[in-house]
Amino acid sequence: MIVARLALVVAGAALAGFGVVALAQTLSLGALLGVAVWLVGAVALHDGVLVPVIAVLRHWLRRTGRAWPRGATAAIELGAMVAGALVIFAGAELIAQGQGNANPTILHGDYAQRLLTALLVVAAAVAVVVWALVRRDRRSRR
Repeated sequence: MIVARLALVVAGAALAGFGVVALAQTLSLGALLGVAVWLVGAVALHDGVLVPVIAVLRHWLRRTGRAWPRGATAAIELGAMVAGALVIFAGAELIAQGQGNANPTILHGDYAQRLLTALLVVAAAVAVVVWALVRRDRRSRR
């Protein structure tokens, strides 16, 4: 297990290094600063909004009094994390699309509808997993 984790850390560091080198070679200084601002904003949104919302959700799920089967709370939390990440990333596209640009081939499409569709898929997947876990738990209690 330690070897696998070490291999994943090395692979992740190598990919991150490759990405940094590729960015430095292909983007201007202004574009690099824009990427840095976007990354700082993404971290701030993640740590300042998404993580506290997930913590409140976890606290609420555990305090509701309902005895969720093992794994159901984790499935709901995972779905909320995925949904939050989707909103963060698609939010940037929605803002850019709302500002408009001179090139109509950039940012074409209905990002709001795509975001809603993705969120519905995530919600449906979480509902199916929770339903299956609740059903399995009820069967095992009988």
